[in-house]
Amino acid sequence: NRKTSSPSSFFVYPPDSSSLSIFQPPQIQAQEGGSVSLSCLFNISQEGPAIGFATWYLDVVAPDREVNNKTLEFRGRLEGSDQSQFLWDRLIELRIRDIRVSDAGLYLCVVEILGSGTGTGEGTRLVVKEGSPWPKVFPLFLRAALYIFSLAFVVIGTTLYYKRQVAITKGHQSTLLPLSQCLENEF
Repeated sequence: NRKTSSPSSFFVYPPDSSSLSIFQPPQIQAQEGGSVSLSCLFNISQEGPAIGFATWYLDVVAPDREVNNKTLEFRGRLEGSDQSQFLWDRLIELRIRDIRVSDAGLYLCVVEILGSGTGTGEGTRLVVKEGSPWPKVFPLFLRAALYIFSLAFVVIGTTLYYKRQVAITKGHQSTLLPLSQCLENEF
């Protein structure tokens, strides 16, 4: 028992650090522009739901290195695991969307559980592979190809139309009145 009480004294023993263990995969790779899910599993000796919280840090456990949606570098790109995963599955996930090269580093999971204390995982190193320039150039290439195709279609269509008109009237006498007749009829 961690707490002992007697009529004259009250002692609180620190949580047993061996009752909370944290596991993180050592490394994960992601492609620039893609998304990645970092996982952190923890075990506790107590039964029932795990009451507590988890915090992710980048490279070092320090307040200014906390990874959350409030920080400018990660704003709007993070999603955490749902509460039931934490309470019952002992799983914490951090999903990062629109991965950037600057996101690379060691992601540390710190878990604090009521009655079991605080523990820090060894970290998961995120390696970000730079994206190919092709996906960035592809929309421009596609647009240029569409413009060229459209222009070629108009030029070829117009040429075929006028060639057909010339072929129809070739060898036939014009039905237009000669210019001299037109002038006589007007005056």
